[in-house]
Amino acid sequence: MEERSQSVAEGTVRWRARRMMNEGLLRIVAIPDPFRLGYRVLAFILVKVEPGRQRQVIDALVGWPEVTYVSSLAGAADIYTQVVCRDHDHLFELLSDRIPAIGGVVDTETFTELRMHKVSYVYPELRDGE
Repeated sequence: MEERSQSVAEGTVRWRARRMMNEGLLRIVAIPDPFRLGYRVLAFILVKVEPGRQRQVIDALVGWPEVTYVSSLAGAADIYTQVVCRDHDHLFELLSDRIPAIGGVVDTETFTELRMHKVSYVYPELRDGE
């Protein structure tokens, strides 16, 4: 099968991208490598909270600059949080002082990332019948 190069005018690409952004289908973001920015620790923290306290804990966590991702879970934990820390002392401060100070936190389980092997926010195309 012969591969053909297709040329699309720059204005067409801009128009399509703007339309997809306006429709909420496309968001353009930069994803930096935290290790190359000088952070030494990237960690994932699973948080269990007391019933009725989830919103309070989420509101506190999303306001912290070192927190890069927060989501609610169904399962063994209630909240999933990703943090970037200068070093292990910084992570220790978060786990031992700041998170418990929020109130309502029952337990945490922490995973530290040693090396990133793939970072992709490109989702495969859904096809009918799959």
